[in-house]
Amino acid sequence: MREYNHGLEEMRAGKNSFAAQSFQMAIKEDDRFALAYSKLAQAYSDLGQDEDAEPAAQRAVALSASLPMQERYLIQAGYDRIEKDFPKAIDAYQNLIKVSPDNTDYLYDLGTVYETTGAYDKAKDMFAKVVELDPKRIAGLRSLGRVQIESGNTQAGLEYLTRAQALSIEVRDDSERAQVLQAMGVAYFILQRPDDALKNLQESLDIRTKLGLKKGIADSLQMIGSAYDSTGKSDLALKNYNQALAIRRELGDKQGTANVLSDLGDFYVEHGKYDDALRLFKESLESQIELHNQQMQGQVLNNIGNTYFSKGITRTHAPISSARCRSAKN
Repeated sequence: MREYNHGLEEMRAGKNSFAAQSFQMAIKEDDRFALAYSKLAQAYSDLGQDEDAEPAAQRAVALSASLPMQERYLIQAGYDRIEKDFPKAIDAYQNLIKVSPDNTDYLYDLGTVYETTGAYDKAKDMFAKVVELDPKRIAGLRSLGRVQIESGNTQAGLEYLTRAQALSIEVRDDSERAQVLQAMGVAYFILQRPDDALKNLQESLDIRTKLGLKKGIADSLQMIGSAYDSTGKSDLALKNYNQALAIRRELGDKQGTANVLSDLGDFYVEHGKYDDALRLFKESLESQIELHNQQMQGQVLNNIGNTYFSKGITRTHAPISSARCRSAKN
């Protein structure tokens, strides 16, 4: 229990590598500790290690049958998140919150699932409750700022991120500071301030490189690629995209790999390399279907259609119907 609680504290602080080690130690002491397996799976998922997260989540569910209802809901919610079955995850977290309405971990996790599914207003409500109940939780402020940006309130998002940045400096939490800087870089990119965007993104990358946060490094490199592309520095953009892709493949980060493939496809469309774009979009689509990410499936299918159109091939001749059928089936 000591190692498990230590892992929870590290996870709340965004220190997922250390959290995973603590949960592993807890499991070493008790190999039937279902909650430790569940949180280990979440830590792996946050690190982009999908191939490690899935068996840990499955083990947690297998061990949960005799546990109290609340713990079973928590384990099931974690499993559903990793399996990308978000409606079931939402139901499970809502049931947990009915029992413990002031539990900031449950509120935060539900907000994260809402954000993932594009339900930004609901996500804002959850993150706002987290900030109200725990004003010192940097992840709450950061996530509230990020979801404001995603829903089109960029300036409001920056205000929350500035508060989160000040708090991360105060408590010397470099991992959180790197995530805040990343979100600020995205905000400045949206505001068409590429110099400010690159400054924040590069600072985030430097911190993540120092800490060895591979998924974070890939996140920064991918966004830096977008920032360089927007300023016409296509060689630097491509270099950063490819570096991000290599890291995500190495980690086994399925969703991250699919997303950077889509970004690379956009890059090649913009530079008139339609065959390269189609190859990347189709690989991305296969992964999005495997991951049951319907929102991204629609986006990638749209990109494929637009790419064929740009090549001068009509939609009726574009061979994407099989992918469409598989998408509907899933």
